[in-house]
Amino acid sequence: MTATAAFAGARRSSSEPLWRALAVFRFASVGYAALRLAFIDEGEYSRPDWAWAVIAVMAAWTAGTTIAYARPERRSRLLLCADLAVTVGLMMSTPPSGRWSGTAGRAAGRPAGRRPICASWSCPLRQTG
Repeated sequence: MTATAAFAGARRSSSEPLWRALAVFRFASVGYAALRLAFIDEGEYSRPDWAWAVIAVMAAWTAGTTIAYARPERRSRLLLCADLAVTVGLMMSTPPSGRWSGTAGRAAGRPAGRRPICASWSCPLRQTG
């Protein structure tokens, strides 16, 4: 192997740190959501078993995508679309896990100040009305 070939192999894309940061953020998000479910929002879920199932799917998907995104050749449009679909699916798991959000939820008779388990890290809980 020549020095030029070794240098070319050692060069990395400028987006590599962003992919690593995404993995760290995802693990931190899953951990925070699990901590909120276990300690902070304990007893506020109508279906805590379903919420733990959502956490398990989040953890498994995070581990899988972290492995998949580790190599640039695996970062395909198909993987990115699947990642988006799973994330949206987890966000839509709000009704089964017993957490609701926003004015539309209150208008439908749902408790105020509720949000999906996978968004528990994204905004503070505000109890209104």
